[in-house]
Amino acid sequence: MRWLIKVFGYFGVFIISVLLLFSLYVIAKATILYSALTPEHLAQKTAYLKKVSLLPRNERPNVVIIYFDDLGYGDLSSYGNALIRTPWMDSIAGQGLLFTRFYSSASVCTPARAALLTGRYPPRHHTHRHVFFPEGSPVAFYRKARGLQNALPKDEILLPEVLQAAGFQTALVGKWHLGDKKGHQPNDFGFQMFYGVHFSNDMKPFQVFLNDQVVIPPDKIDQRNLTELYTQKAVEFIKLQAQNQQPFFLYFAHTFPHVPHFVAEKFKGKSSGGLYGDIVEALDYSVGEIWQTLRQAGIADNTILIITSDNGADFGGSAGHFRGRKQEVFEGGFLVPFIVSYPAKMKKAAVVEDPFMALDVFPTLLELMNIPLPDDRTIDGKSLSQVWLGQTSQSPHEDLLFFEPFSGKIGAIRQGIWKYHTRKQKLVPNLFYPLPNFLTVFAEPALYDLTKDQESHNLIALQPAVAKQLENKIAAEEAALQKNQRGWK
Repeated sequence: MRWLIKVFGYFGVFIISVLLLFSLYVIAKATILYSALTPEHLAQKTAYLKKVSLLPRNERPNVVIIYFDDLGYGDLSSYGNALIRTPWMDSIAGQGLLFTRFYSSASVCTPARAALLTGRYPPRHHTHRHVFFPEGSPVAFYRKARGLQNALPKDEILLPEVLQAAGFQTALVGKWHLGDKKGHQPNDFGFQMFYGVHFSNDMKPFQVFLNDQVVIPPDKIDQRNLTELYTQKAVEFIKLQAQNQQPFFLYFAHTFPHVPHFVAEKFKGKSSGGLYGDIVEALDYSVGEIWQTLRQAGIADNTILIITSDNGADFGGSAGHFRGRKQEVFEGGFLVPFIVSYPAKMKKAAVVEDPFMALDVFPTLLELMNIPLPDDRTIDGKSLSQVWLGQTSQSPHEDLLFFEPFSGKIGAIRQGIWKYHTRKQKLVPNLFYPLPNFLTVFAEPALYDLTKDQESHNLIALQPAVAKQLENKIAAEEAALQKNQRGWK
């Protein structure tokens, strides 16, 4: 019996030793062995921004992007919601363009925001593996132990940097979520003024910054007041630039309706859609304040106003009649409201039904400003200037890629009426978060006809040639990313 106790004792010591060594290895990977990406194209970025700064500064429109957090495709009354009233956004849509098949570039926060501001698919800037977390947090440590990035690479070229070089005043009001590491914060990427938060409202420490200084610490913040605080700062910025007759770019990135949910007392209980509806109606009121400020300042006609969301609905919101939610590659995870107003140039109001993606915003705005794109890197987005100006309603995309938020691989591709999934996800909760959902690993591929079905009936057996073509296209895109992930030229 004693020998058996000794064997178990030695085995226990062995297991503990292995676990200790593994823990030391993980710690080493997250600390002394971890290295952020080397900014390989920093010189090219500097040269490009210098070139932009020397361009003739003709009269150019102001740009306001109102960007919601987790607002679903079906959360606005102009997109069919019968419980939530959004009269301001509906009114702006009625005077501009409303897109019915507009995709975010990702189904979670960080990669969607990076793609919007760069015009590049998430793998290009290493934001394709879920989301960034505050430095020093356990999940940030876990990300680094896996060799994942937790801040935007310094050699990425962001929209605010380009517009600042072109003579615009630039501001971010609201949520950043592209890293809080020194040198990777909003002021380091072209925003001259930043008032807001670095991360989502469920991450700690949650605090409000003015540029790089904390102005509302975690113990003083009241999330019920956030939307109003943001709106006040955004209005102040617009009024100041109008007074100084300065062209400006305002990126107004709301915290809500991301969970946890809070709303100001004056909006509580006002909506037929419950607390979530109260929050969306408060956001609509904020949009109205921005719109009225632009009109009162006499600059609404010469302002490009974009209203959209970072990804599809979370479980509190509505994906309309589409399948899927945030964190999925189904339509409901990527489709978002997208409304554009540009009264000085848009010929007439219209509903646009072709498929587009948020990474198109970067090249579109630059073309409208007569600013050339960077020539040292791949810009995956396509200019929609002709669509916005009413010259066509057709999408310039041959296909669109949808990246899975955990694996970072291409989870689906859309080409024409067809959408091919590399594996048909199962409708099960992810019990392994923040790890990938292993319950979907053995799911089968699927092919859907988006004109006749909402990703319910797998048509691979009926259309094997189409499925094979799209499977090969995904393999070719993955191989190209493997060879040149950053897209350098």
